[in-house]
Amino acid sequence: MSVILALLLTICILLLKSRAALFSFVCGFLYLLLCFRFKHNHKWYFVLFLLAIAVIGTILYFIRPASAMGRLYIWRVCLDMIKERPLGFGWNGFIHQYMYYQADYLSTHPNTIFNVLADNVAFPYNEFLHTTISFGIPGLVLLLFVIWDTLSPHTYSSKDLIVKSLLVNYLVFSSFSYPTDAIYTCLLFPILTLLSRKGFLGPYVNILCGAIIVVATLLFIKRDTLERKIRNECFLYQEQRVDKLLHDEKEGLSLFPELRELILARIPTDHLTRYSDYILESARQCPNSESICRAGDVMAMQGDVRAALSYYDEASRMVPSRLTPRYKAFCLLLKNEQIEEAKAKGKEILSMDLKIRSSEVIQIRNKVKKAMMEFNLMD
Repeated sequence: MSVILALLLTICILLLKSRAALFSFVCGFLYLLLCFRFKHNHKWYFVLFLLAIAVIGTILYFIRPASAMGRLYIWRVCLDMIKERPLGFGWNGFIHQYMYYQADYLSTHPNTIFNVLADNVAFPYNEFLHTTISFGIPGLVLLLFVIWDTLSPHTYSSKDLIVKSLLVNYLVFSSFSYPTDAIYTCLLFPILTLLSRKGFLGPYVNILCGAIIVVATLLFIKRDTLERKIRNECFLYQEQRVDKLLHDEKEGLSLFPELRELILARIPTDHLTRYSDYILESARQCPNSESICRAGDVMAMQGDVRAALSYYDEASRMVPSRLTPRYKAFCLLLKNEQIEEAKAKGKEILSMDLKIRSSEVIQIRNKVKKAMMEFNLMD
């Protein structure tokens, strides 16, 4: 029966087409296998385990190298964040700061392939980096110490080894994905840690894991309730509902700034100035190409051309392959008769190396070309 269940689980993981899930499953299985094979020779199973991880990881890398390179670049930018603030940025530190660091990195490395691969990033795709960015190196050291104390071979019972292999599975998956973003996967770590036999930190770790379970559950319930409410209330834009949501859920939206973006993204362009304070606050708390570009729209409508162009430029730096911020800057420059600047921006748009050539992208380029011909800006 156990063989059948293992076979079904393997098939399900293969159907997911997730390299992180497949890699973590194989690592957990290898850990369990090697623990049973080399019970009294820790060095051998540790060396074999690391060797197997290296080989399998290399193979999976070449299945989708572009995607893998994208994550490597994200981790590279995360390291810049940690280097600058080794004590961490605090709660939501990644959301508040990452895109600015990505913009700085891309500006100083204009010839990197990441300029084409880069996009808005909401997760670091590595929970260890995420922990370090939020709570600093002390937070990472505490986490690693808890993991070490839990995985150390205090017992060789089958039940304990199976639980620890599941924990290894989870930790490997956490190194390439974002399980803490969903309550069902987030709670797996403290639950598996509670179920494992621990060393001298046992009682303290149990208390810590219990507290994490309670706090995480309450936070996820609050977030899920708020997200459901937003999706139901803002399915279609209605001014009174949006006003009520932004006012009544101010505390929750500050705690989860990405949810405010769900509301603001549904607001028509001609209504943006009504919500200018919320839009500018969202650009500060949840900066990405869209939120920064939206702040630029507000500034343009209010007549502050310099601020609008600054926002559009920042949005372009965050995701260099996006045409929309550059196109809006081009239109604003033409409108304000800044011809030379508009000409330079138009040439930049027409010469861009694009990641996706969609119908929208083609239309923007055609509009730019037409406007440049109309104003005699073509060389």
